[in-house]
Amino acid sequence: MISELRTLSTPRSVITCLAVIAALFAGFVVGLNELRDAWRFAGLVFAIIVLVWRDDLENDKQALLPLVLGALAGFITGAGLQAAYAAWWNHAYMREYDFFALYMDAHVAWHRLDFYEPLNYQAAYERLAPPFAEMHPGFKRNVLETGTKYPPPTLLYLAPFGALERLPAHIVWVLVSWIFMLGSSVLLWRNVVQAKSLVSLMAIGTLVLIAPGTKLTLSLEQMHFTALFALLLVYMFRYRPMAGLWVAVGTIIKPPVGAAALYLLRVKNWSGIAVLFVSTIVLCTASIAAFGWDVFVRFFVDNPNLRVSNSLYFEDMNRSMLGTVIRNFGWDFESGSPMKHPVLLIGTCIVTVITLTGVLLTQNLRDPRVFALLVCFALLVYPGTQRHYAVILLFPLVVFMVTADRSGWARWLIAAIAAAIASFSVAHTFWMTLALWLTLLALIVTDRDGDPQTSV
Repeated sequence: MISELRTLSTPRSVITCLAVIAALFAGFVVGLNELRDAWRFAGLVFAIIVLVWRDDLENDKQALLPLVLGALAGFITGAGLQAAYAAWWNHAYMREYDFFALYMDAHVAWHRLDFYEPLNYQAAYERLAPPFAEMHPGFKRNVLETGTKYPPPTLLYLAPFGALERLPAHIVWVLVSWIFMLGSSVLLWRNVVQAKSLVSLMAIGTLVLIAPGTKLTLSLEQMHFTALFALLLVYMFRYRPMAGLWVAVGTIIKPPVGAAALYLLRVKNWSGIAVLFVSTIVLCTASIAAFGWDVFVRFFVDNPNLRVSNSLYFEDMNRSMLGTVIRNFGWDFESGSPMKHPVLLIGTCIVTVITLTGVLLTQNLRDPRVFALLVCFALLVYPGTQRHYAVILLFPLVVFMVTADRSGWARWLIAAIAAAIASFSVAHTFWMTLALWLTLLALIVTDRDGDPQTSV
């Protein structure tokens, strides 16, 4: 890596880096969103190509490597500046979603109030002097008239932010989110790509920073990088007891992480399952101690998710199987919960049976594609999957790129599939997740020797 750092400082690398950054700034100067979007698309595809051809690039110390390192540095710098600008804009012109809604949860929880009681939110809203002139109708219906939708253990994570005033809390929130984003990039590099080269690290950094899910997550300031970080820790410790702890922690942040428990069962990591069980009890006990028994029980007897607007099930942001089914086939909400939709029940059963069959029949339990398949499965069937959950899809996407056979023409096919999934992961989250699920499943089933290129 030291030699690569020297290469990065060569004139060819520096000039390439400046040229890439200049291309982005040209989009801002002329005010063309299309040019900036094209720049991000180019960076996304370039990072994928580098990851697919990383072995050749790591051995090429003279010809292409300086240009590749310079281009990656330019994409990382440009995307980082865009993310920093988005954070500043959100700080100066804060909106209702998502940070302020989460801050309301944190504020009510920190003051030991019932966060499932709408009156507490309405009172807090008046005290916090919201920065926006007009209240969004959805914010009033789904926050002020509902309360939080999270289970009590999740509020253990959020509550400390409520100890701060709104603006300082926002600064800390952004810093924490960036730390988890950087940590996720490093874990993807070391534990999934399993590389030690600078070019692989910078390619992962570019992919993470430029991915459409990252742009949306940082814009809305959601918690998906916290969940991704926990998921990657589960993967790193998947054969050790510590995995159970991170399954529990990740699940309270975003429920799809809980699918990793199925992997622990499949590899017979009984100590990890035991730690998961104990960790769950500890988190629930801590929630009761912090917020009281009545508040803890209320989540189950008066679940706030049953009070939210029906539009949350079929709004454009919802990209789960549930949301996709309702938008395409409709549902009469007067007849009961949309979870009873026959198309949804059939689709969920099919995906579940196929996934579990693939997991149970695989010969190589150390195949990372099995873990990745379960992540895709969780994103498909979880009814709360939204567009920005595409951040979590980065893990199975990288697994696909580094484990598939990269010989001959297959490289171009891998790069094309990965680029398509990554590019449309926000616009068509459900369908891209389904495509990646099918791809991983096909690779697992057709892998006769059970020996993917990365299996530890």
